[in-house]
Amino acid sequence: KHFFYLLITICCIFLFLIFFAKKMIHMCHSFFLDFQFSKIHPRNSIMQYLLLCIASFFFRIFRLYVIFYCLSYDFNFFEIIILSFVAQFSMLIPFTIGGLGVVEASLFYTLSIFSVPETIALSFCFYNRLSLLFVSLIGFFNWICEFIKKK
Repeated sequence: KHFFYLLITICCIFLFLIFFAKKMIHMCHSFFLDFQFSKIHPRNSIMQYLLLCIASFFFRIFRLYVIFYCLSYDFNFFEIIILSFVAQFSMLIPFTIGGLGVVEASLFYTLSIFSVPETIALSFCFYNRLSLLFVSLIGFFNWICEFIKKK
């Protein structure tokens, strides 16, 4: 049941990104070109970048909340924010590609500090990696479609 809810949520995000992929790519591409060539005022571009980072962080918090909701585990919102920071910083450790294994180990350790049962913690780490995989597949399919259109 919970896996089904998580799958529906991921599919909804997938469909949203497919339908708005061109607009999002155009927006991000023009934003980075403007930032790179300083066509707009640097202060405005830094503010846009900060807003983009904040939005990304809140989507990450929402993703973690959905995973805990699907696992039927009551978790404090403040602790979800801490888990989001831990996941993001552990991805930056350059041991593996995409933090594979490092993120899961750091999340599992952090969840054990918060006295979450091991089965819930392992399930959470698995679903977290699964959701990251689905988001990566969206970019892969978008790249494949653009590659086929160019040929």
